Amino acid sequence: MLAPFRSPKLSWGPAFPRVSAGTDLVLVGDGIREWVARETALKLLETASLRVRTYGLEEFLHGPQISVGKGTRVVAFSAPGEPRWADARRYLKTVGVPLTEASSADWLAQILWGQRLAVAACRGLGVSPDTLRSDEPAYARALAALSGK
Repeated sequence: MLAPFRSPKLSWGPAFPRVSAGTDLVLVGDGIREWVARETALKLLETASLRVRTYGLEEFLHGPQISVGKGTRVVAFSAPGEPRWADARRYLKTVGVPLTEASSADWLAQILWGQRLAVAACRGLGVSPDTLRSDEPAYARALAALSGK
């Protein structure tokens, strides 16, 4: 018998990291959470026009971890008990890079948190999450061309 569906609380999750237009934002996820990180990155790119890099946990630890430094903020979509996060946490602490960890066994709660992160980033940057830069003439023309208008 399947367990009944429980929807995550909309207020679940850690405090959002502070971001600015120049923040080097890196999202990392383990297992299915890599796709949570990628979906969140897409929302941050679409709505807040932030440049975001995403990696799976093992990929990040294999080499891209050397690219983080001053000005970087790392957001982790982690599963409780995943042992490789200890290595990532230790590395980031050693190089002085802030880590915001949205850790949960419920990847759906993490997706909702990622959506809220995108809205919070838009508010902090003073941009509308709905325009997709269509308020800028060049992007309005490009979006119209994509839709065949």
